[in-house]
Parts: sequence; structure tokens; C-alpha cells
Amino acid sequence: MLKYNKFLYSTMLSGLIMGAVVGGGLVATTADARTNDTSQNHSTRTVYGIAQSPYVMQVQVILREKNIQYTLNSDTSKASNQSPLVSEFGSNNIIPTYQEGTVTISEPSVIAQYLERTIPTPALYPTDRTDLARALQFESFGNQVLGNVVLRATGAIAGQSGNQNSVEIALREELPRIFDTLEREVGDSTYIAGKSFTIADIAIGAQFATLQRAGESVSAERWPRLASYVDRILRRSSFRTVIDTTRTS
Repeated sequence: MLKYNKFLYSTMLSGLIMGAVVGGGLVATTADARTNDTSQNHSTRTVYGIAQSPYVMQVQVILREKNIQYTLNSDTSKASNQSPLVSEFGSNNIIPTYQEGTVTISEPSVIAQYLERTIPTPALYPTDRTDLARALQFESFGNQVLGNVVLRATGAIAGQSGNQNSVEIALREELPRIFDTLEREVGDSTYIAGKSFTIADIAIGAQFATLQRAGESVSAERWPRLASYVDRILRRSSFRTVIDTTRTS
């Protein structure tokens, strides 16, 4: 059921907007051994941003799917100093920045495409052109359409703290319409774009993980296919590990 919980949203807002800005420093490092990282620069792979951000979560899930070691650091000023573009687009702690040796890039879809090109296995973008088109479309949908509404629903947009009306509109009107769409699009499929787990599932799953953190869930009675899909995606090992780490940060 979608509901407004003032305490949870206040907590969510504090985590997204304020907590990491004040705290800075090292947040977390992957604890488990990784076997697929053959790069000479793997020890320098760093994701900058706060753990509570769905966009930072996406990058972490991608890295874990590809079995790549990385460090998560909430102090984005260290990354911003390396690139004027990152300083413009990736300095708000919600949008992730990825640093690998001399490479510094920001924005989840840019990072995802870079990682897919440089670490192609396992593939997170389909090779079939129809599935690829669908994956790209739903990646964009997750990041932009769903993502913007989730940020409003959780009150996690600067200047909206305490704006209950905006939160209520997102919860009561905008999210249900999106859920109706996703219920139809998911159908009885295991994944939303083809027969394998893709970037589309990551982009959408991260937003639902953020909603869950704020105390919201998908009604299995109203949206049974979507509820099953979300549960399936978030139970995946890569997501579970990142979500568990986020809970302790």
C-alpha cells in the first residue's frame, strides 16, 4: 500500500540530501572476494555518492554483477576535483561518479555503458536488437520517469522537505499510474527486457529499493505481476548485498 509516513520520509530526505555531505569520507568497501577483475587498476575503482541514492545503487549493482572490486566513497569533492564535467553534473551526492585510474565519469547510464564496453561479461545490454531497444527504453524510464517520481514521493528533492502535498500527489496519483504501466509491461515475464537480467531491471529495481527503504511497497493485490517482479529482482544477490550494505550505512 502507498502511504505517507512523515518520519520515514524525513529520514530518507536527511540520508539523501544531508547525511553524506556532512560526513564525507569512506563509506564502504566490497567485502567479498571478486574473481572477474583482471584490470591493473582495479584497486583504484571508486564510486562516489551516497549509499541511499538509487543511482549510486545502480552502479554498485552493475559492478557486483560483473564481479568487480570497488570502493564506495561519499565525499564527491574528491572526484569533482578531477573533472570540470563531474564538478557540474556529479557533485550533489545523489548522482554517482565513477573513477578508475585516469577515467572520471558521472551519471548512471554513462557509467553503465562504459562498464559494459570495458567489462563485457556478463552482458547487461542484450544483443538482440528488439530486446536492446526495450532495455534502453526502460533504463531511461527507470532513471527519468520513475526516478523523478520516486524522488518526489520520498521528499528527496532539494526544497521539498516537509512538502506533504507534493509527496501525496506522487504517492496517490503518479506512482499508481506508473505501476499500472509496469504491471502491463512486465506481464508474466521474468525480466522486463528479454530473457535475461539487464540494465533495465537494474534501473527499475534500484528505484523500488529506494521506495522500500522509505517504507513503501507494491500492493500484490492490485499489481500482482509487478509485485512479483520487484521481489524477484531485489532478491538477486547483487541487489541484496548492496541493499544490506545500505541499511548499515
